[in-house]
Amino acid sequence: MNKERLINTLLVLGVFIGISLALFSSIRDTNFDDSRDWAARVGGAEISKEKYLLQLDGLNSDKRVPLNKEDKAFVLERMIEEELLIQRAKDLGLFSTNTMIRGTIVQQMINMVISENSLDIVSNSELESFYKENKGFFTNADRLRLKQIYFSEEKGTALERAENFYLELIQGKKADQIDAEGDKSALEIPDTLMTLAKVREIYRTLFNASSKNASTRRIYRS
Repeated sequence: MNKERLINTLLVLGVFIGISLALFSSIRDTNFDDSRDWAARVGGAEISKEKYLLQLDGLNSDKRVPLNKEDKAFVLERMIEEELLIQRAKDLGLFSTNTMIRGTIVQQMINMVISENSLDIVSNSELESFYKENKGFFTNADRLRLKQIYFSEEKGTALERAENFYLELIQGKKADQIDAEGDKSALEIPDTLMTLAKVREIYRTLFNASSKNASTRRIYRS
């Protein structure tokens, strides 16, 4: 057991020593010349000067005093260490085998794409076109407004009056224009938009009520 711990300790020390040696060699390959866009080279990768300056700005905002040379060197060292760890992870195949690392990378890429596209300007015509193509996504569940015209047997044959009313509707006459032809009913349908569930409930109520009267059992649907 002690032997296994010793081996693990030596492996860890070896990794840190390797990173330290690579770090020292990489720090020598730094550049602060304005003519180039990288601040340091780590192996075959470059740490961009833009990214380095962003890190400096972040550290500067957290400190109350201006950054000195030690602070700037510290930031660059941390960035080089990070790049070395990433390269080592690539060598070990962690990006392709570790699902957690892959998920983190994918999420970061998504965030980057979203942030880049957030500055795009969309015209009103494009918005209208997108709305028309995806109108179902922006609308609520289907709602219906019912109109009830009731015909009783007191003024004649209810079936005949209902059929005449139906023919007038087919010919294009609006229901509001012939609303006065109907009779008063004890069951009034609310004049408002209703969900399909509410419509089915009212339909069952009217059906049960009409079933009690043989002369009004016939139901018409358009």
